Amino acid sequence: MFKTLAIALCLCSFQCNAYQLLSNEQAAEQQTKIAKENLDKAQEAYLTKYNECIEQSKNNILNPVDFKGIELNEKELKAIILYFSAKNYRACVGDLTDKYVTAINVARNFSVQKYSIKDDPESENSIYVGAPLAIDEIKYLPDYLQIDQSKREKLEKITKLKKVFDLSTSKNNLL
Repeated sequence: MFKTLAIALCLCSFQCNAYQLLSNEQAAEQQTKIAKENLDKAQEAYLTKYNECIEQSKNNILNPVDFKGIELNEKELKAIILYFSAKNYRACVGDLTDKYVTAINVARNFSVQKYSIKDDPESENSIYVGAPLAIDEIKYLPDYLQIDQSKREKLEKITKLKKVFDLSTSKNNLL
C-alpha cells in the first residue's frame, strides 16, 4: 500500500511539475484556444453531417400507402412521424452529436466565449445547441409508446420509417 501511495505522489508531483513550461495565464490562454478550435471542428462536422441527412431525407417521403393495413388516427400518425423523424436524424448524425456535446462541455470548462459558466450559466448552449435530436427523440417517445404494440410492431417493419424522411412533406401527405 505504501508503494502505491508513493507512486501516486510521484505521479502527482511529476504532473504538477510538467505544467511549468508556461505561466498559468499562458496555459489558460492556450487551453481556451484549443478548446475553441476543437469546438469549431466538432460543430462543423456535426452541421455538415446534419445537412447531409436533410438532403437524404428529401429522397424519402412518407405517403398513406406506406401505412396500408395499419389503422391509425391523426394523433397516432403525428406521434409516429415526429418520433421516427427525431430517432432517424439522431441515428443519421451518429456519434457526431456526442462529439459536439463533449466539445461544448470542454469549451465550457475552459471558458470559451458563449459557452463559459459566466456567459451561459444554465448550460443552455450545451443542452439546446448540441442535444436537440436526443431531446426530441425522448420528447416524442412516450406518445409513440401509447400506440398499441401490435401496431408498433408493424410500423417498425416499414422501410421508409427506418431512415430519415422529409418531415414537412410527409406530414402534409399524411395529415
